[in-house]
Amino acid sequence: MSNDLAQTQFGTKIMRAVNRTPHVFAQFAKKNTPVTLKGENGELIHTAAIEIDRARFDAAIEHISHALHYHKYGETFIGDIQVITSGLVDLSSIDSVEVNDRIQNFGQMVDELLADVEPEGDNPEVFTYKVLKTDEPHQVIIQMNFYGGFKIVSIMKYS
Repeated sequence: MSNDLAQTQFGTKIMRAVNRTPHVFAQFAKKNTPVTLKGENGELIHTAAIEIDRARFDAAIEHISHALHYHKYGETFIGDIQVITSGLVDLSSIDSVEVNDRIQNFGQMVDELLADVEPEGDNPEVFTYKVLKTDEPHQVIIQMNFYGGFKIVSIMKYS
């Protein structure tokens, strides 16, 4: 997990919710795949990949993007939103390695593009975001950072 607060949240609030409504967690985690990851120091990490409802996830992120846009610019966004999440990986498609590499590379490009943009957010341990508005193309790029490491990018293209 991203930071100590994320681990505390998982260990307390998330586990309490799982214990209170185990059927919801069972539904959420019914499609999981054991995976082994290599950590930064080369150590092997045994974990699981959980299939999520991507349409529902993206819809939630789109709502957050609309709210951040309104908060930043005082106007309702009208246009299309594309959600890119380098913290989620594709394990299902034939070209999943290439897809995941492209997503990771895109995430690094956004990090570089927004390197000089000051992060905003009242509780940086939980959530920060960076916003960049461009004229060509006419769009807003929002990079959201949850718990100091789970990054999601919204590309908001004006109609």
